[in-house]
Amino acid sequence: MSSDLLKFGLAWFFLHVQEARCMTKARRLGVPTPVLYAVDPLLHTLTFEYVDGLSVKDILLGFGSNEVNVERLNDIATQIGHAIGKLHDGGLVHGDLTTSNMIIKSSNNQLVCSPLCLHPMVHVFTLLIYEIKFMIIKISIN
Repeated sequence: MSSDLLKFGLAWFFLHVQEARCMTKARRLGVPTPVLYAVDPLLHTLTFEYVDGLSVKDILLGFGSNEVNVERLNDIATQIGHAIGKLHDGGLVHGDLTTSNMIIKSSNNQLVCSPLCLHPMVHVFTLLIYEIKFMIIKISIN
């Protein structure tokens, strides 16, 4: 296996582990997130619970129809504010905070934040650290 391929695989594995830890920490902080079922290091995948519902984006686009009124929007905005407040109080930053990444469960109208995506600078910093470690290892071996 080439060293570049190895670096790529290890970097993605580390990022997926970080994402899994981030989601687990968010759940412990009281932020509703999908349940994480599995981390597959070979396929570089995370398996989450399926959440039946609509994205907040789709609900906002339906304002004025489909029973989307001001009261429902206020409830959704309040849930979003509470969830983001809990994340930030716990030291987590959502890297892709958009209404497309938030789902309102059909069963109970509860907000669910889907994958947290650590802040992009954390990913860049993490990859930089791994690149430096690989360079040190490469120099030590040669």
